[in-house]
Amino acid sequence: MPPDSTPKPTDLDRDAALAEAREKLPGLMDVIEPDHPGMHRTDSIDFVYVVSGRVIMVLDDDKTVGLSAGDRVIQNGTRHGWRVPCDEPAGCSASTSAASAQDSRRQRKA
Repeated sequence: MPPDSTPKPTDLDRDAALAEAREKLPGLMDVIEPDHPGMHRTDSIDFVYVVSGRVIMVLDDDKTVGLSAGDRVIQNGTRHGWRVPCDEPAGCSASTSAASAQDSRRQRKA
């Protein structure tokens, strides 16, 4: 993930970039919140491992969790986003398993 300090390209073709994202990451653009860039919720269980650098996981109400290399997160269908708060890129490995929101609610009650 690029750092927050990475300048946005001045010659970005927004329509082409969105088309490429839709092609390479099917379904992702359908869950990204337009009013809160990067924030999303999916019907999945996500296993994330921070390989290098530092990342900030942003949760509801702008709550944040700082993560560093070696940290692990399991997301169970929660609304979240990612940021890299420093000048160094961060690397994460993620695995996603499909789950329905109803299944997630059932697990929390158990």
